[in-house]
Amino acid sequence: MERNIEINSIQDLITALDHFDSDDYYFRGEPSLHYSRIMSSAFRPYPLLFSSSEKKYIDYQEILDNYYLEIAHELLEIERDNFLHYSQHHGLPTPLVDITSNPLTALFFSCSSNFEENKSRVHLFQKNKFIDFSLFPKKEEMNLNNFFLDNEFTLQVFRKISDLSEDIKKQLLYECAQNLNPIKVGGKSLTDTKYIGIDPTPTLGYILKAIFQNETSSADDFYNKFTEIFSEHFDYDFKYNQKREKFRNALFIKEGKCFFELHSDKYSSDKLALIIIFLINEQSKNMVDDFQERVMLPDKYAQLEDSYNVVFPPIVMHPSVKFERMKSQEGTFLFQLAHFNGNTRSYIGFSKIKSDITFIINDKKEIFKALNRIGINQKTIFPDHDNIATYLKVKHLMK
Repeated sequence: MERNIEINSIQDLITALDHFDSDDYYFRGEPSLHYSRIMSSAFRPYPLLFSSSEKKYIDYQEILDNYYLEIAHELLEIERDNFLHYSQHHGLPTPLVDITSNPLTALFFSCSSNFEENKSRVHLFQKNKFIDFSLFPKKEEMNLNNFFLDNEFTLQVFRKISDLSEDIKKQLLYECAQNLNPIKVGGKSLTDTKYIGIDPTPTLGYILKAIFQNETSSADDFYNKFTEIFSEHFDYDFKYNQKREKFRNALFIKEGKCFFELHSDKYSSDKLALIIIFLINEQSKNMVDDFQERVMLPDKYAQLEDSYNVVFPPIVMHPSVKFERMKSQEGTFLFQLAHFNGNTRSYIGFSKIKSDITFIINDKKEIFKALNRIGINQKTIFPDHDNIATYLKVKHLMK
């Protein structure tokens, strides 16, 4: 469960960090309490230039492609290799979310703008929950549409989930299941009792409903109950497939045909990771059902703002080189997944980004001034000529 901690000064933040190892967390500062959820810049609605009320979602991939055409000839090879990260730091919308290993950097970002509000947030994310896709070569395949197919992205997610600790996997299972709870979400396929034991979705719905009708005290408690009932209805296969000349990981309805399989050059066997992959895909199917029910709504912005989101292990995306701003900010990136509407570039929904701890920042104006006094300001966070000039102007105007 997410914890909220009130922070009234820099010293409060330092004291709060004394209770756990800050090296184990990433941080993100946000300058408002009114942001409903953490969202990458690519998936936010933007107000139209000549309209006071209308908003539009940007085709970020088209803008990235055009940006590359304009500037690629001037870039170093290392900048081209890290073009998504490079674009993020130059203000283009991307699926990346800025995070940092430095809590004071995050505090600066939460306090350095939006001064009409005097409260803000710093989000904390446990590093050991992240799966690392920095070296994955086909980033265009990283979306929720392609998930659960026999492709490299799904296989790598399976392997990386397998590498997580048992406790984190159990918590991830629990959160996926809560997001699918048929008592709350009411997905038609999940609650269709006619096909229990025949089709995987209603069979899963039956299992979840049986568990959620009673209180579950913890992720451990849920895991024990879930896996016991799950094994009564589903079976696994981890063996070498002679026909494909690869190892096969598969899920079955008992006495039925395989409905999911992954093929790999290396043997791997992790039942819990395979179940989590299954539950992620069921959430993605629920997202499509949710979208189809909302498709007649006139306000596309509200439609996406309230849409069903998929619980997915957070993805970290380190660049192969740190650009100047990244060094000063101790920054890296979280990658958010989208589900596109068929073959179009319009969105149905996204992977959910949820912090483990939130610092609620009070009196951020005074904290902003205090940060400046200890040398954490626009000049040190953004060490380029334009920002140094802006800092000198702001310093002159600061009361």
